[in-house]
Amino acid sequence: MVKARKLIQSQFCSAKKWQEEWLDNTVLHTNLIKDPAQRVKGFELPRQEWVILNRLRIGHGRYGHMMFKWKLKDIPECDCGNYSQTMRHITDECANRRFPSGINGLNEATKESCEWIKALDIEI
Repeated sequence: MVKARKLIQSQFCSAKKWQEEWLDNTVLHTNLIKDPAQRVKGFELPRQEWVILNRLRIGHGRYGHMMFKWKLKDIPECDCGNYSQTMRHITDECANRRFPSGINGLNEATKESCEWIKALDIEI
């Protein structure tokens, strides 16, 4: 109860604190989400597509590099032959999978980006 009173007296704003934390963080694509308290494009997508889009946005998911890091895969490489299958590689570089306008285009949650997400042949 004492902590709550102190927060009220200091005019603590959780949304402002969240935004400060977001801007100070080293998340891979913080530029894609300007204000974490606001709904981003694609919010209305079916859950499976929404999850994949957000994993792509933050660079965290089940892809070669992370599976290797988590010791669930022996090597981090992509099946296209690239040494390391990172999110950036999948969205921007991979000869087998890249989205024409990369992660920035996917972030727009357009019809084309949603179709790409549905057709993605790896589980992220």
